[in-house]
Amino acid sequence: FMILTLLLTSCSGGDTEQAVEEKDMITDILERGTLRVGVGTFIPWAFQDKDGNLVGYEIDVATELANDMGVDVEFYPTDWAGIIPAMLTGKFDIIISGMGITTERATKVNFTIPYEYSGLEVLCSKHTAPNVRSEADLNDPNMRLALGVSGTPVTYADKYLPLAQQNHF
Repeated sequence: FMILTLLLTSCSGGDTEQAVEEKDMITDILERGTLRVGVGTFIPWAFQDKDGNLVGYEIDVATELANDMGVDVEFYPTDWAGIIPAMLTGKFDIIISGMGITTERATKVNFTIPYEYSGLEVLCSKHTAPNVRSEADLNDPNMRLALGVSGTPVTYADKYLPLAQQNHF
C-alpha cells in the first residue's frame, strides 16, 4: 500500500481536541508555507536522479499535495527503520512512502486511504538460484534473502519462508 502517514488524527470522527490539533498542524504548515515530507528512497517510488534531485511517484504525490495546499515542499530522505520515529519527533509533518498498514504502526501514526497499491515481488539470480521455480523453493536453509531492515517483506519472510536465511540491509 502506498499511503500518506499523518502524525495526527483526522477531523472526521475524532474528538474536539484531536480536531483542534489537526487544525493546528495544518495551520502551522500554511503559516510556515512549507509541507515537510519524510520519504524512504526506493526506486521507482522515490530516489535520486543522476543530478542528485529527488524524483519518483511519491515525490510527485507530495509535490501535488503541497501545490494543492498552496505551499512549498521540503523532502527529508530518511532511513526506513527510523522514518516513523523521525516524524514523531517533529522532523517532518507527514510520511509519503510505500508502507504497509500494520497494527503496530497504526498505534503510533494514522494512515490515509491508500493512494496506490503494490505487492511483494521476489527476484532471483539465475546464476545463484537456478532451480527456483516457486515460492516454496525459497523456503530452504540454503536460500539467502536480502530484505530491508524492517517492514512487510520481513514479516512475510518470517511467516512464509522461515527456513530461509535473512540478510537485512
